[in-house]
Amino acid sequence: MTRRWLAALTTILVLLAPATARAQASPPPAKIQAEAFFNDARGLLDKGDVAGACDLFSKSQGLDPAVGTLLNLGSCYERLGRTASAWAAYQQAVSLANVQNQTQRAAIAKADAARLEPRLARLTIVVESPPPGLAVTRNGEVVDANVLDRAVPVDAGPQRVHASAPEHEPWDGTVNASDGAEATIKVPRLVKLEPAKPPPPPEKRTSYLPLGLEIGGGALLAGGLVFGGLSFSKWSDVEDRCPGATCASEDIRRDTNADVGSARTFAMVSTIGIAVGAVVLGAGIVLHLLDTGVTSAKTRSIRSFTF
Repeated sequence: MTRRWLAALTTILVLLAPATARAQASPPPAKIQAEAFFNDARGLLDKGDVAGACDLFSKSQGLDPAVGTLLNLGSCYERLGRTASAWAAYQQAVSLANVQNQTQRAAIAKADAARLEPRLARLTIVVESPPPGLAVTRNGEVVDANVLDRAVPVDAGPQRVHASAPEHEPWDGTVNASDGAEATIKVPRLVKLEPAKPPPPPEKRTSYLPLGLEIGGGALLAGGLVFGGLSFSKWSDVEDRCPGATCASEDIRRDTNADVGSARTFAMVSTIGIAVGAVVLGAGIVLHLLDTGVTSAKTRSIRSFTF
């Protein structure tokens, strides 16, 4: 008999062991932090720091959603004068309490939301001819396109509305919302930005080097031709005085030798002038053609870009 009781007791202990272990399991870190935020928020309320308490209640709710936290958050927002935020917290509390079968708390939250509803400030944002890609913010928060042109609850105070769209000038406006009243702000048709103008063509800079080379080369060529003519004239005089290299007298020979020297000098100067002049003139022409070609290419490129 004793053995039977011992066996039964052992079986019961084995069956209860997992449940006991689960009961003693530590709560998740998020729940612990949420409870810490909640307790700190209550402490701040006792000290009169309502804004700080609301912030901690909100953080606690984000980590571990709870009906009690939402009720405290709603009450906290009420003390700050944020009627719409308090009403939204009570509405969330109603939904969560119904899911968790907390009937009494659901009734309390529903009554609080109903009490605040007549005092809600409501704002309607009307957008005229919304362009593609329109984005609207209110007090820095993105406004869903589905609530545009509808009266939505907002906390009383200045409502700063910003509207923007691609290739349009942004718009900013402000309207004041009061508890128990409706306000409307109209976003006008956004002004379309003018397309960016193409950059102006670069100024054509005149290069004087090709022109200078052409003039200088031409001058050298002309000088070479002149000296060539002088050399030819001297040789003609020598041939006339001493045909066939035979001079009539010694005096004529001496004069002729002087003319021969001059003719040779003129010929050398002519050769150098024509050769150098041709090179310089050719360089000037090449540079001129290159400069014209580069300018034309740039112009075509700019025209293509503009097109």
